[in-house]
Amino acid sequence: MLAAASWPAGAGATPAPVAAERDHIEVVQVQGMIDPVAADLITGSLRRAASNGATLVILQVDSPGALDVTTLPVLEAVVGAPVPVAVWVGQGKAQARGLAAALVLAADAVAVSPAARVGPLAPLRLDKPTPDGEVQVALSLAGLGGAGAPASRLLHGRVRGQAAVDAGVADFLAATLGDVLVGLEGRPATVGSGGSAREVRLSTVRVVQTKEGPRQTANQPVSFLKPGLFASVQHSLTSPAVAYLLLLVGLALAVFEFFTIGIGLAALTGAGALAGAFFGFSHLPVSPWAVGLILLSTFGFAVDVQAGNLGFWTAVGVLGLLAGSVGLYGGSSLLDVPLWLVALGLVGQAVFMLGGMTVAVRNRFSVPTVGRDSMIGEVGEARTDLDPDGVVTVRGAPWRARAHRGRPVAAGLPVRVVAVDRLVLEVEPGEPARGV
Repeated sequence: MLAAASWPAGAGATPAPVAAERDHIEVVQVQGMIDPVAADLITGSLRRAASNGATLVILQVDSPGALDVTTLPVLEAVVGAPVPVAVWVGQGKAQARGLAAALVLAADAVAVSPAARVGPLAPLRLDKPTPDGEVQVALSLAGLGGAGAPASRLLHGRVRGQAAVDAGVADFLAATLGDVLVGLEGRPATVGSGGSAREVRLSTVRVVQTKEGPRQTANQPVSFLKPGLFASVQHSLTSPAVAYLLLLVGLALAVFEFFTIGIGLAALTGAGALAGAFFGFSHLPVSPWAVGLILLSTFGFAVDVQAGNLGFWTAVGVLGLLAGSVGLYGGSSLLDVPLWLVALGLVGQAVFMLGGMTVAVRNRFSVPTVGRDSMIGEVGEARTDLDPDGVVTVRGAPWRARAHRGRPVAAGLPVRVVAVDRLVLEVEPGEPARGV
């Protein structure tokens, strides 16, 4: 192998689109979970490869596994692809687990970064536990029944870097895409499947003479494929952490708009956040009881925000949010919300509800915020029945109120302020103000 290689564009760059039917190499970037967006990217690129001039498809993989996809069609697309398919688990500390590890077994050639990890195969899907028998059946149906020792090694195990090469899981190490192309040069590959299968030799690099000596460079253009903007947004929303954060943000903004009695930017943002969260939940193995606890938690915080003090419902809010966050997702533990994010969500929700929302409620229910003690003796009117809590109007502004000594007051009757407890007025039946 030559010591250095030169390339038309640096690894990770996106060159100009390659003209249709012009020979080129396609690098399909499979990052994150293999959800419907990533699965469509893989199968679509392989399906189009024969007609758009691609001579080789390289799947650049860094994935913990599959989510909400049928695994067999993806494997069959790789095994029966009309062009050679290579997998590069890279770069850096990339990983290939579950379905991503099965792609490694299905490829014609495999390269791994020195720090990359491959395996385990089980479960193939993060959202659905896969018994060992089902994994083996899926591999067999995809034409990988003869994977033999590598498949057995990866069923519940994991290999890293050079160990993957030694175990026969990978063909060679490659720290960069340039190393991948150099390593693929001249390797055999099988195109198609069944009776139409044929063997070809890969041609990926050529030698050029430079002032520094001979260098290897790609012998054809290299294009990079990744999801478009809209598909990327969908892919991001299926992240367990993103969906969880959007749920908390959406609920917090919904409570904010409820207390401020208005529909503005916060309401629209909150609605968008909730829509994004539930889109993500549609692909994730969400536990309904956990979502219910998070909703109860928000209700609990809101009750004590209105009461103006910490109490029983604050405890319900904290415990409900904690339990709901920890148990939000089923399936593989890789989908669990990280504990640091649970802690961040809990602190953020508590600070927002018990800090920021208190200010919002004060602004809503108490126009005068200074000198409230001067309101003792003022006469107002009960807007709702006080039995014992309700709402009164004093000095032209609505206030939360509590009947003094539990003596109920009917709506519409006059009341007199006898005490002020934070944002709550304590009132008793009173005489109408003079002139009323």
